[in-house]
Amino acid sequence: DNKMILWDVGGGKAIASRNYGESANKVNFCSDGTKIIASSFRGDARILDSVSFTLSGIVGKSGRSIRDARFSTDGSICVTGGDGAIVDIWDVKTGELIRELNKPPAVVDAVDISPDRGWILIGYTDLVVKSVDEKTELRMQNYKGDYVKTGFFGADGATLFAGIASNSLYVYSAFDGLCIHHIQGLTQPVISVAAAADNRWVLTGMSNLSLWD
Repeated sequence: DNKMILWDVGGGKAIASRNYGESANKVNFCSDGTKIIASSFRGDARILDSVSFTLSGIVGKSGRSIRDARFSTDGSICVTGGDGAIVDIWDVKTGELIRELNKPPAVVDAVDISPDRGWILIGYTDLVVKSVDEKTELRMQNYKGDYVKTGFFGADGATLFAGIASNSLYVYSAFDGLCIHHIQGLTQPVISVAAAADNRWVLTGMSNLSLWD
């Protein structure tokens, strides 16, 4: 119904609802929980205050669909990726474009920025990490070349998680691209992944939810 709903996890009740105008692709909180960013096919990412649930900013007004958007740990900048192979870094407060990264060769479904703000994760038909200045690029080893549906840095900045269209989950070292775990044979593409702060537990979302050690 094109609505965004904020839920009380403890009570299981809706706290607030907001008409988004169309379906949101992905939604993410900043690390302190004060802001929410939602990406959409209409070509922008909308930033909301999580307490008042009101719109506080818009980034990415390009007309090209934005498939993922995430905040830096301090919430001051965000990164977006989507159609047209775009990967952009934005100032959250002003909404101004800080940097447009060189385009990868395919639609970008997953982006994230490392806790130290020095590295960008980019997921398309490959999974790469590059420095913000683009002088260094690291490709994940033994990656099979299917579409990355979702991906992010763990809270420690040393680990990468990626859900893949070919029904699998990858866990990589962000330092050297070595594969730590590859969980295969799932029943559907992994379109959503979340990890505990200590990286011990990983939740995958398909038509069902699975919790992994």
